[in-house]
Amino acid sequence: MKKRKRLHQSTESSTQINSEISTQNRYTLLLNRQENEESPQTSTHGDTPNIPRPPPIFVYGVKNFKAVLDDLADVAEPDTSRTAALANDTVKISSNTIDTYGNLVKHKKEENIVHHNYQIKTERAYRIVIKHLHHSVPLDDIKEELQKEGHTVRNIMNIKHKQTKELLSLFFVDLEPQANSKESFNLKFLGNTKITIEAPHKNRNIVQCQRRQDYGYSKTYCTKPYQCVKCGGQHDSKDCMKPRHILVKCALCGEDHPTNYKGCTV
Repeated sequence: MKKRKRLHQSTESSTQINSEISTQNRYTLLLNRQENEESPQTSTHGDTPNIPRPPPIFVYGVKNFKAVLDDLADVAEPDTSRTAALANDTVKISSNTIDTYGNLVKHKKEENIVHHNYQIKTERAYRIVIKHLHHSVPLDDIKEELQKEGHTVRNIMNIKHKQTKELLSLFFVDLEPQANSKESFNLKFLGNTKITIEAPHKNRNIVQCQRRQDYGYSKTYCTKPYQCVKCGGQHDSKDCMKPRHILVKCALCGEDHPTNYKGCTV
């Protein structure tokens, strides 16, 4: 059997090839880009993170783009906002500061401009779940006990069983976001009752607006016209007068099912 001849490269060519080969991970640039986009911005004077940028505002039914720009010039300071034209006569407005965002949202509401926005991240409540606390305990008593521990309560809700609708020994509590909010998980007693405090399970369902029935935002920050979840009509779902013998109609796809049906093609 003939032996294969091993190819030998000269030292010069080997050095040249090795000098051209980079040992850098080919995904490094992509990873760096993702880190820059996802990580909070930090100040140049320390590790204290800057305030995150406000969420965008979406304006609908725009027929005159210049009018939108003129409107921005009247409300926002120069170079504090930017726009992007999207499909279906929709304009996305992004703000650089919280003040600009607040002024724009206030102006859209006062002028009855059809839009939707989102809650500012720093204003979101810090939600906890209190377990093993009897459902008959008054909500005001729970609020008072948490305030003694240094927590400010925004809202409390007793959880019901999904099928039987019976009250459970579980409570959703929304705390005002503070530096000590995480310390609430260390509480073992509330009054004279032994409890457990946990973080709520993450809801993996896409948020659906109960006003317009669109996905991706909630009714709290929507000013778009109503669409009924049962008949698709231009009215609030709670005011629907559809007779029982008439089939339901999806406002998104037009099929014979409610608009909140999870099997909808939209």
